[in-house]
Amino acid sequence: MNETITADEPMYFIVDRIRDGKSFASRSVKIKQNDKVIFYASCSFQKYKETPNQLNHQYAMPDVYPVDSAETIGESALKNSNMMLGDFIIDQKVTIMDTLPVDSRLAIPKDPHLRENFNLGVNSYLEKIEQSEKKLDSTQIRLPYNYRWIKIDSSLDVHPSVHICMLAALSDFRILMTAALPHFWGYNYNKNTLGMGVSLDHTLHFHAPVKADSWLLWVVESPRVSNGRGYVLGRFFDTDGVLVASVVQETLLRAQPKLESAINTLTFNTLPPKIKSFDHISNSTNSSPTQPKL
Repeated sequence: MNETITADEPMYFIVDRIRDGKSFASRSVKIKQNDKVIFYASCSFQKYKETPNQLNHQYAMPDVYPVDSAETIGESALKNSNMMLGDFIIDQKVTIMDTLPVDSRLAIPKDPHLRENFNLGVNSYLEKIEQSEKKLDSTQIRLPYNYRWIKIDSSLDVHPSVHICMLAALSDFRILMTAALPHFWGYNYNKNTLGMGVSLDHTLHFHAPVKADSWLLWVVESPRVSNGRGYVLGRFFDTDGVLVASVVQETLLRAQPKLESAINTLTFNTLPPKIKSFDHISNSTNSSPTQPKL
């Protein structure tokens, strides 16, 4: 998105047919308003079909408690509005664009160490610590990593392509705040001042059919923030554990330290993936597969 959009003026869509093949098609789309290009998109489409014995791998869905679990995070009994940055509510129940009712809740990891870190992203939990004699130390940095349950809060009898469009809208809902997690929550709570945070570019990949009105686990991480820009990655899993879509966003994130004690140069460890499970396609030459060494 290049310019501010107003609903009071007409918008003109200019679509260029880039390629039409047997399996793939490509389009470029420009939207103009008041003779200015306000939006640009490059779109690729694939004819979906089930192919036997096709190659298939994915990252596993993280182990989290179900969305209807009685577990709480950060000692909060609230389902929504636990994570806030100024006027931005990260886990919000709201209607976006005056059209789509969205329910977004913080998901709770089963890993106790990760859950303890996620507690550091709950504002009320941090406020209690600030008001007590206990203080956070510099090791208690909130990781740039987050889980959220999210869905369109309405049952919809619509074409599958509409669910894709609705997921596209969900994919831009508060995703950029993941880049701010280490700098505005945990040890750095109330130590920095946010100047501006907006999306610069946004990419969305669909991997499988999806229903946007069913609960999806949104796993979001930010590997890099530098020079006022944040790099954010997101993955959507359905409740069966299928990775249905992935997101990449670059954000503008301008902030200034409010306190000298703020720690704003951070490096986090990361690990390579490990095999969790596999299915073997048996055949006459190998009916008893050997489990790989992990």
